[in-house]
Amino acid sequence: MKSILLFRNLAITILLLSASMVANSQTTYNLVTDASQLVSGAKYLFVGKDASNTYWAMGKQNNNSRPAFVVTESSGAIMLSPATMATDSTKPFEITIEGATGTWTLFDAVSNKYVAPRTTDSNGLPGSNSPVAYSITFDANGLATLIATGSAYPRPDLRFNRTDATIPVFSSYLTSNLLETITHFYLYKNGDAPSTNPNLIITSPADGATINAHNVTINFSILNFVLGTDGKLKYSVNNETAEFITAPTTTSIPLTDLSDGPYTVDFELVDMADASLATPIIRTLTFTINNAGPTITPISTIQQGQVNGTYENQTVTVEGIVTFIQYKVSTTNPAQHGLQEGYYIQDASTSWSGIYVYDNQHTPAVGNTVRVTAKVVEYYEMTELTTITAYEVTDITSIVPTPIQINCLTGNDEQYESCYVKLCDFTVTASGAYGNFTVADANGTYTLNKAYQIYSNNLAINGTHYFAKGIINFNDVFRLMPDELSTTDCNFGLTSVDMSILENTDVYPNPANDYINIKTENKISKLQIINSIGQIVKEQHNVENGETISINELNSGLYLIKMTIGNEMKLIKINKE
Repeated sequence: MKSILLFRNLAITILLLSASMVANSQTTYNLVTDASQLVSGAKYLFVGKDASNTYWAMGKQNNNSRPAFVVTESSGAIMLSPATMATDSTKPFEITIEGATGTWTLFDAVSNKYVAPRTTDSNGLPGSNSPVAYSITFDANGLATLIATGSAYPRPDLRFNRTDATIPVFSSYLTSNLLETITHFYLYKNGDAPSTNPNLIITSPADGATINAHNVTINFSILNFVLGTDGKLKYSVNNETAEFITAPTTTSIPLTDLSDGPYTVDFELVDMADASLATPIIRTLTFTINNAGPTITPISTIQQGQVNGTYENQTVTVEGIVTFIQYKVSTTNPAQHGLQEGYYIQDASTSWSGIYVYDNQHTPAVGNTVRVTAKVVEYYEMTELTTITAYEVTDITSIVPTPIQINCLTGNDEQYESCYVKLCDFTVTASGAYGNFTVADANGTYTLNKAYQIYSNNLAINGTHYFAKGIINFNDVFRLMPDELSTTDCNFGLTSVDMSILENTDVYPNPANDYINIKTENKISKLQIINSIGQIVKEQHNVENGETISINELNSGLYLIKMTIGNEMKLIKINKE
């Protein structure tokens, strides 16, 4: 056995030396969608895709994790130069899959190690001198799931984890962790000619999902088959009359006003005469609509219960309006500074009604209503939700609750922790470290921290009277983290939706296809297009009457048009066909 290993290491060394001389040559990798396409001894890229449709390939091992690098995917193929030595820290690594069904092993020639999960209950994906057997399965969408066999691995699933904007990694985790929700990814095989066979991949929702919403958007991709030219996409819901899609740019199917119950959607690629292809391409998606959803626990019940630790480590479902986004503050790691760390939600305009959600994976906007299932923990004496197991944006037109007025005495109370508040008519008496300021009013002193949200405001010490609104956070002391500061009054301009000057502002046509036209009597200072999960997908400034805005690049579905003129705004829902 040692002699074989020695020979293999020698062969690998020769291979590395040879590969280093052709490091600039590019290799084509083609998507594998079925276990029958796995070939022992062939090289593969392990590729994950995040919510923004960015593709990431497994790369250099670092501190027992496998960082990922952006790669360009086109029609089921990737072309790039892979890493050939350990110093190629910006190129993806090829992984050799060896063995047979049920006992596949993953060998990384650059590190000269087998890929393996941890043998302890901790995170990471280290290399191993010994092979580890994996099962590899594919779903109907071509997504691969790799699970290490045997009882030695408490975290056996190989996962692609999109942890934040800069450090996506491949690793092995438990399913309960906040960042451990992507249990599958794509495999791309080195060297084969691209497949010319038609293929249909249903990308979302996940097969078998339970959806707590009336509307569902089915997203799909089609390879080697042009809708309207080669044929059609035929689909039917619960065996009802079949419908056909022929538009070549359509990649989604919106289903609206669904009632509770199970759904089966059958898909087939057919020719222009509606006949099956010579090799039928058939897919099935199942999901369940449960509009009632889980039992919602009022935030006040959790916050008051946590005074005695009643909810500690319990999983709850809450629903509230996002009032504030908290960002990372780092003077030592510029790449991390300014990234989302979490957000605050509130379900009433009263005390005890706010809570912090530690979540850097989902990115709601302020004003979205979100439903979150998560674990309650007391983190340094501040109640927060973590380990997100379900997340949904249930409304994108909500108005942030009216700030609760406090003063420098009443604000030092747990009932206002994580609540949206305003502090009126105070002065700044001293500045401290980490963005902290000591402020005072007629009732006492308080701490204000501007590091997390307002980066540019330099507060004057003594003399200037300020007004602030924002979130109360607890970190050793209660402190106000403002999202707005004023030296005028405590109204802060926009306190409600006033549509007086936006009365005659509109967009048309609706439904729309390639563009929308703007009708307005006043220049729109900012126009935002927001998708069904609360993401801003397009933004334009200084929009004039009669202006045309292209929406051709957007997927079909429901969108919200948010138009702002001065301190006033208007919201209009449109359907993109």
